[in-house]
Amino acid sequence: MQREQVLDTALELLEKQGLATTTLEMLAEKLGAQLNTMKPFWPDREALLYDCLRYHGQQIDTWRRQLLLDETLSPQQKLLARYDVLAEHVRNERYPGCLFIGSVK
Repeated sequence: MQREQVLDTALELLEKQGLATTTLEMLAEKLGAQLNTMKPFWPDREALLYDCLRYHGQQIDTWRRQLLLDETLSPQQKLLARYDVLAEHVRNERYPGCLFIGSVK
């Protein structure tokens, strides 16, 4: 199983279940994996949360950088692109509010 798959699944759980209730056990069950196979990488819940949030931050930075460097779009189109991505995520019952943090040049 790839790290990205685990973290994507964990992010989905975090978005649907919330930060306070998501556990390593829930993640292992959702992935169909044994908890002890995950412990070397994420020894506890806090390690998983930290890794997930760091991974998600990298995803957002990459997406925002690509959007900002797209010279074919006006500043208004760049702003509207955030709404398009947000709408797509909401249709998939995912709520990445951090898409709207930061500025558009």
